Amino acid sequence: MARLKRILVFLLFGGVLGGTFLLAAVFNTAMIWAVWYAFVFVFLLCLLQLVWPLAAVQWQVQRAERPADTPLLLTGTVTNRHWWQWQPQLRVAAADGWGTPATLLGRHRVSVTLHTRLARGVYSQIKIPVQATDLLGLLSKGRRVKVPVALVIYPRVPARAVRQLLPTLNLLRAHQLAGLADPYSLKGYRRYIPGDPLNVIDWRVTARAGHMMIRELTPEPTPFIHVVFNRTAANFNEAEWALFFGVQQATRNWTNVWFWWPASEGGWQHAHELTSRLAAAYVPPATAPAWTPAVNNTLRGATIVVLGPPMASPAAGVRVVPVAVGPDGQLVGGVIERKERASS
Repeated sequence: MARLKRILVFLLFGGVLGGTFLLAAVFNTAMIWAVWYAFVFVFLLCLLQLVWPLAAVQWQVQRAERPADTPLLLTGTVTNRHWWQWQPQLRVAAADGWGTPATLLGRHRVSVTLHTRLARGVYSQIKIPVQATDLLGLLSKGRRVKVPVALVIYPRVPARAVRQLLPTLNLLRAHQLAGLADPYSLKGYRRYIPGDPLNVIDWRVTARAGHMMIRELTPEPTPFIHVVFNRTAANFNEAEWALFFGVQQATRNWTNVWFWWPASEGGWQHAHELTSRLAAAYVPPATAPAWTPAVNNTLRGATIVVLGPPMASPAAGVRVVPVAVGPDGQLVGGVIERKERASS
């Protein structure tokens, strides 16, 4: 409809231009020739308005961090590169259609808004459809412009799945902490030094040695819960990666819970906090090595919660709890494990 209207306006303008020329040629009066020259001037002005390429428009879009696949409103400004440029009726295509036309006069800045949806990732530029039309709507010119941006689109956290998995982690953590009957182990004996606490004096060893001896105690390592994202590029699951990120964000203040995911270098990545930028830019490797934590003593009595394909226990006494996200977004494995714990 818009194209048909443009064609009709263009034909009408051409007819008026041709009719004016015929009248000027027949009657040969100065007034009619002035009208014809005025129409020619307007037509040439419409053409010259579209001479400047749309790439000559400068864009400035504000930095933003947003969850993936959600409505995103970008605000920015556009301006011409040179003071003599003139681009009326500049429109930007958004997810909800073409925006309101903006008139660019020289270096004057004009605000624009863009409604869009983006997948997970770190964006330095995005392609935006732009169209320029002259004031009369006779001619138009459009293209996809690469706009420099600084956008971090992190995984959209599945709140329902996170609420399902958190009680399981909390129950496992409480069970492990309650299972520590003796939080200290005997490292050895040494001679008493003034200032040492009296409750660590071993009187039997003191009687045999002839002088006071104390027990050197070392704290037992607290069993850890290792949440492992066991996915590679071949079987990468976006929903489970979003769950992994969401659970890590929800348990940032918890103790004794570590998060691991396969790194591109062939090892396993561990960090106290998985930042939104890292979660957005993560690309799983082709293959993942056998999982072993960097600190070996954290395996004793630990529990491994595996997001993704099941994995074998890496050591004796280590419990593996498999968790996966079903097609309907519900958890498979973790919630069942929690119910079995509660019933026992």
